Amino acid sequence: MSAKGSTSQRHKSSCPKNPDGPGYAKHKCRGPWAWHLDLGKDPTTGKRAQKTGSGYAREQDAQAALDTAKARLTVTRGRSDGVALGDWLDQWVAGLHTASPTTTARYESIIGLHLKPILGRIPLVDVTPEDIDRLIKIVSAADYQPPGRTSKRYAKQQGLSSASINRIYDCLSAALGVAAKRRLITYSPATVVTPPTERNAPGTAWTPAEAAHFLDAVAEHRLYAAWHLVLLAGARRSEIAGATWDLLDLDNGVWYLENAHVQVGGTVHAKEPKTAAGLRTVYLDEETVAVLRSHRTKQAKDRLAAGPRWTDSGHVFTTRTGAPIPPDRLTTAWRTLTTNSGLPVIRLHDGRHTSNTTASVYAGVGDQVLIERVGHAGISINRRYRHAHEQVHRQAAESIAAEYRQHRKNGGPGTSSQSV
Repeated sequence: MSAKGSTSQRHKSSCPKNPDGPGYAKHKCRGPWAWHLDLGKDPTTGKRAQKTGSGYAREQDAQAALDTAKARLTVTRGRSDGVALGDWLDQWVAGLHTASPTTTARYESIIGLHLKPILGRIPLVDVTPEDIDRLIKIVSAADYQPPGRTSKRYAKQQGLSSASINRIYDCLSAALGVAAKRRLITYSPATVVTPPTERNAPGTAWTPAEAAHFLDAVAEHRLYAAWHLVLLAGARRSEIAGATWDLLDLDNGVWYLENAHVQVGGTVHAKEPKTAAGLRTVYLDEETVAVLRSHRTKQAKDRLAAGPRWTDSGHVFTTRTGAPIPPDRLTTAWRTLTTNSGLPVIRLHDGRHTSNTTASVYAGVGDQVLIERVGHAGISINRRYRHAHEQVHRQAAESIAAEYRQHRKNGGPGTSSQSV
């Protein structure tokens, strides 16, 4: 789309008039400058179309703005005119045809809670890196709360984690990246903004003794089999919530992980497990198989007690009427049980850290076997889930010293031959 442009200066009411005719006398005017872009006739209405901008203190400022408008028009051809950022965000998330339901739901939540209230009214073509900087500064404040949210859920919220802040940036960056690819904007301003450093709190893990104490303490709990799978099989919350009997081969001690239930807000979504290979095979020890058989017997009793109210969902872990248990109920139950156990309170996901630590540090399970067992993408991620406790470090120190000591004369300084 070609367009002709010009700049002009507007006179102030105080400017001297031309004494010999209409208009103004020659003078050094301090009036504002404006630019005009003639787009020709609108093919739909037949009327002349134009763009203008005003309020510039200098002619060169108006000319620079005109050049920017021309360059933008060359790319966008006017297709994004009048489109606010908030409108584009809604359009973008609605067009995520290959995204999982949970990813879409999280984007919708971020857009509704943070992006639209803060930046949504800005025209899409006018979004700048400085606008994104301002967004990051706002949501990074220690007392930040989502604008306009007054419910109890948000009233207690004080500030966001660095991970949450970066997910907000990631969402906006993805949307602007698509807008640039579709030539709705000349470039994505997010590409020149550096998001804040993400500092995730490290996970924690129980020792094997602490984990065993917990399992003993909750042995009679209705969801005991779930906690057993978390601590012995390293199962994720989503995998527990999505587990079905048809994928549990108890005769051969194998659990095929193909289903996962995740929760965004109050909505539960089914999705594939979080592993690059898709279907994952977890081999179960005899005790775990026995625990699951016992759990199935207890579920059969629930079915009889519920009668016609029973929903045959096929899930391993259900409500008392057979519906799949929501993931947040697992978290709530775990939190209550760990608080009452007298042990250090850890998150449900830290039970997975505990399983990985026990397998790797205490049981000596190799990295490759553990990666396949717990569904990690690689060794680097696997090591993030590994926590060596103090006694293991002390044992390691003694073992290293012993390796040298056996080759030293008299065992080395401070030792005797009897102590070697």
